[in-house]
Amino acid sequence: MRTSLALLLALLAPPALAAPDDLNIDPNGEIGLVDWGLYSGRDVGTVAADGTVEGMWHEVTDVHLVTQTQSICAGDGTMFGIRYRLESQTGDASWTMEVRTDHPLLIAPNGRSGTGGTYSTVLGQNATGYSGWTVRYPYEHVPGDYTFSILHEGAVKLRKTFHLEFDCTQPIS
Repeated sequence: MRTSLALLLALLAPPALAAPDDLNIDPNGEIGLVDWGLYSGRDVGTVAADGTVEGMWHEVTDVHLVTQTQSICAGDGTMFGIRYRLESQTGDASWTMEVRTDHPLLIAPNGRSGTGGTYSTVLGQNATGYSGWTVRYPYEHVPGDYTFSILHEGAVKLRKTFHLEFDCTQPIS
């Protein structure tokens, strides 16, 4: 009887959470994904962002796609993310968007920890934005899925998931 009860409980247990499906173009066609993967760029400063583990986000310029991929063998300095374009024809000059990043549990030396972060950004009409991550600190060396979501007025407009590994001797599956 115990075996049957254990089997029944196992069958009723909720499935493990998986990364959400990618959303490359928002349903209204107002924002589109330009490219994604590994990038190069230049860090030009930081902006306070209480909604992140680090407590800030880094501004980057001169962002250039190096390799389009969702599977990343990461190390110090690895820069990855998404570029997207606002193509709204609603007449608005710009949109304030929320950028949400979901990631494995990170525990920073400052005592902050979490599995995600958010910050706001503004993007003008027909402009291209970049949202990404650069591995800078040892506490960020956590393998798993990292998902970037772009939201406008609470609705997810774009979403892209990357799988990171830090042990580059194993193939990424």
